[in-house]
Amino acid sequence: MHTLLTEYDEEEAMEYFKQRAYEDGIVKGELQLLVSNICKKMIKNKSIEQIADELEEDVSKIRKIYDIAKEFAPDYNVEKIMAKLG
Repeated sequence: MHTLLTEYDEEEAMEYFKQRAYEDGIVKGELQLLVSNICKKMIKNKSIEQIADELEEDVSKIRKIYDIAKEFAPDYNVEKIMAKLG
């Protein structure tokens, strides 16, 4: 039987997890801002294409969020939309 030995550096591992948590927080924050901006534009009855153009995002990305967000109209609860986006 072969045994694989690896050196575990706790400090390095903790730094890695801190960096990942930071990056995940930024990504989540950016998505939350995008969802919020889409909702604001939906309140103004803008089309998916208009929203994508104004936010400089792909129509497919906007459509995914738009379709979920419209389920929460007219309140557009960003937290609930985020939860449904997964």
